[in-house]
Amino acid sequence: MKKVVSLLLVAGLMLGAFSFSASRCELPDQSGRPVLPPNFQGVVVRVRAEPNIYWTGTAGEVIDGTMDILRWAFLAQGFTETIIQRDGTTNYFWAAVSRMSDNTLEVSEVIRILNSPFQIEFRFRGVPIINGHDIVSAFALIQPPNDHVVFMTFNSHGTDSLRHVTQNIGESVEIWTVIGEGGNRVETLIFDYTIQEHITTGQLTMYGFDSANRANELAGMINAGRLPMELYVVDYTVNN
Repeated sequence: MKKVVSLLLVAGLMLGAFSFSASRCELPDQSGRPVLPPNFQGVVVRVRAEPNIYWTGTAGEVIDGTMDILRWAFLAQGFTETIIQRDGTTNYFWAAVSRMSDNTLEVSEVIRILNSPFQIEFRFRGVPIINGHDIVSAFALIQPPNDHVVFMTFNSHGTDSLRHVTQNIGESVEIWTVIGEGGNRVETLIFDYTIQEHITTGQLTMYGFDSANRANELAGMINAGRLPMELYVVDYTVNN
């Protein structure tokens, strides 16, 4: 049975396919390793993230956006404690996760969640109309006098879809993230956009952010998720 979660978070988009390798070894003593709470029980993995060659931003932007996505992806799938932290300025990050109801967590389950397809869907009247492949870019901006917005551009398919649905002024376009497949599918409402004008140019300005951080989070995740990344679990430990 699929699970629907209503979290009006500023987050999202499609996180592409992953590849993994894993081997058991002691985690290296590096400054980027997260400080774990006393008596932590769970799995700690060190991951190498490789944006693909089509990415137009910086690797740091992609990795930071991916970590933001994964933090609440684990939360949405029942994990009670998640620490995800960049390893300095490298393209590595740490993920330490635990689940209060289960002290026998296996690394294979953590990898399964990392490997779950992650998608974004724009829905109108409950029907998907746009996905992550239709998004070209997103930027957080400040419009006078002091409005925090996210400015998005779309490809031809996304432009056609916007042109059609935005004729319905006052109705809503919902943005959902979809994690997993089949019985493990988790759907999360992350943003509810009220149609304010008929859009014909393939450019959408989204309002309603109470801070620059909120707008930057959404823009960063959109950019992180619109193209695939390769993630490699390079080492891990299990603390049970």
